[in-house]
Amino acid sequence: MGKYKFGYKSLKISDIDPATGLAADGTAYELKEDVYRDSFNIVEEEGTVTDEYSEMDPDPKISFTEQGKTNLTLSIMDTTVETLKLLKGGEVVIADGKKTWSKPRTNVQIEKYIEMETADGQTIIVPRGKLMARYNNEVRRNGIALLDVTITVLVPEVEDLAPIDFVEVDPNYVAP
Repeated sequence: MGKYKFGYKSLKISDIDPATGLAADGTAYELKEDVYRDSFNIVEEEGTVTDEYSEMDPDPKISFTEQGKTNLTLSIMDTTVETLKLLKGGEVVIADGKKTWSKPRTNVQIEKYIEMETADGQTIIVPRGKLMARYNNEVRRNGIALLDVTITVLVPEVEDLAPIDFVEVDPNYVAP
């Protein structure tokens, strides 16, 4: 694995195990083939700086810095009712050979465990991400419906877990 990170390889969205803060067993939803080309971004917003001044000095006495939040944004091509439920909440009802997704009547907060792998082998883990999805279908003969998804990195509810981890193989590691 080189020092330059590039490309997309896989994306898994899982429920969060409340006891461990990790992915709950058997809940992974693989979206590997469904991420729209060139739509996946991981961006840390610019932070803020608050300077506190004395009337007598042009330079601050104290300066407070806060880091910006991290968002993952991507578009998903799979707009089946199951994916709508996963990313937007609501219910899926099956009757008379048809599946119907119904949008929730109230705002819902969807929090999931996210695991993404880059083409060069780095894994990015978000133990607790808030998902917001927006249905985007510009109906055209040469276009498709998409779910535009924003995942906001949140502080995990289990101690000792970081809000986001970047994991790569140590090339100098020798197995015992």
